Amino acid sequence: MEKKLIGAPKETNDYLHNPGMGILYIQRGNNKIRYDQIPKDAWFLKEKLTNKVTMDIPWSILEPQEGVFHWDHSEWEGCFNSWIENGYKVGIQVRGMSTLGTLYNDGVPQWVFDAGAKYIDEPIKQHNLGGRWSIDERPIRFPVYWDPIYLEKANNFINALGKRYNGNPNIEFVIMGFMGRWGEMHISEHTPVEPWLDAGLNIPTYIKAHKKIIDMYVDAFPDTPIVQELGSPSYNSYKGDVQIPTFMHIRDAEEIIQYLVSKKVWFKYNGLGKSFEGTKDPYIDNWVIEYFDAYYSKIKVMMENLVPIKALESALKCHISYWNRGMEFEGLVEMTVGTKEMKKMFSSWNEVPDFTPWNDSPEVSSMTIEDEKNLWRYMARYVGYRFVLKELRYPQRINVGEKFTIKYKWENKGCAPCYENYGIVLALVDIDGNTVYENVQLPGVNTSSLLWDANCIVEDVSIPTEIKKGTYDLYIGMKDMKNPKIGIELAIGGKDSQKRYKVGAIEVIK
Repeated sequence: MEKKLIGAPKETNDYLHNPGMGILYIQRGNNKIRYDQIPKDAWFLKEKLTNKVTMDIPWSILEPQEGVFHWDHSEWEGCFNSWIENGYKVGIQVRGMSTLGTLYNDGVPQWVFDAGAKYIDEPIKQHNLGGRWSIDERPIRFPVYWDPIYLEKANNFINALGKRYNGNPNIEFVIMGFMGRWGEMHISEHTPVEPWLDAGLNIPTYIKAHKKIIDMYVDAFPDTPIVQELGSPSYNSYKGDVQIPTFMHIRDAEEIIQYLVSKKVWFKYNGLGKSFEGTKDPYIDNWVIEYFDAYYSKIKVMMENLVPIKALESALKCHISYWNRGMEFEGLVEMTVGTKEMKKMFSSWNEVPDFTPWNDSPEVSSMTIEDEKNLWRYMARYVGYRFVLKELRYPQRINVGEKFTIKYKWENKGCAPCYENYGIVLALVDIDGNTVYENVQLPGVNTSSLLWDANCIVEDVSIPTEIKKGTYDLYIGMKDMKNPKIGIELAIGGKDSQKRYKVGAIEVIK
């Protein structure tokens, strides 16, 4: 006799800690916080929003002298290993060019330029840096990204980085950081372009250099996912106060997009949450939507943006597997929820007006602490894939040794597909909690399919002859077929310690 369950087990609002998805706690700049420095009652740890964190560091700090690496630096492994020890996966990025550049120990090590690599010094007063950094009259020193000596030294470092971290199961992904400021592809930021033209800036030269850097990472990290933060090659469209036609849009470098996809490199967009191009969606640039729509079925896509609810909804529509908040904060921004510093994050910089926040009040300043927390909770629930079991058909009684079929109806309520093919777990558990039978089998429709909301079938399940007569609790679940020790969390109730979910009972008869 076949039994049909509708709407059971109950759907939950749990945060799912699954491979290849989730929100990211992000630590940038100096004074990164180790896990053991966080108060035990910190709201985001108590609620277990995620099990993933990302960190970046300038190249000059990790390799202050050629071939001398400070892997255990307090802003690097000295920090993120404490998170790994507490069950977190870490995304890492070493930036060839960060905010302030070489002369502030925030970019390419000076020894690279001493070896002959070309550079461009831009007056620091040309950059809108706000009051978050300790600066003086020293310029911002940028590398000429296509310079052969820069590329040689970068390649040596990336190889060392790969030897250190490739294939490490605790490293979630590696973000490329050697093409453009912050690794975001743009050579500089809204400053005079003439020095760059004199140094050979043009699209073919830029593409050739970027391809070399992509290949460096692909060679160094064959077993770890790689991410490219997308951006236009040059925003430098001014000579003094006079605009000149040198703006280079990302579409001018379209060849790079195709190359990244061919190499299975993921896309990430770091936006302030407000489009500057007057696009149809006021929160996400149209080119981002177009690229993400075109390629999300082939590679994972990620996003950083600010957190008014409408901007977050726009981000979710882009099929993102990962999300982190925007803006540069030292330490860990989640710890500042409810503070004046946190409010700045919602209203952004001078270029971006205040947004309508979560509670639809007219001013960001009116948000309560709970409103602010809800923004993180919202993304933690819906970023990535989120499987819900909507319906299950199975026989109520089974003869020992009999083959039978299990029919499922699932729904992915997350914003992104699942990119792995997980197996469906079927288990029978006796009254004492002992598992007497467990089967793991790929369903008829792969979990990586965009049609995962269709009916899925697991066929030809057979009850072993050694099982005793009796009634057993029926548990279902998902497992990673490559690593059966990894269980996949579902958004339903009834979870046990093995991430299986109680859905009913089956009577075994002779």
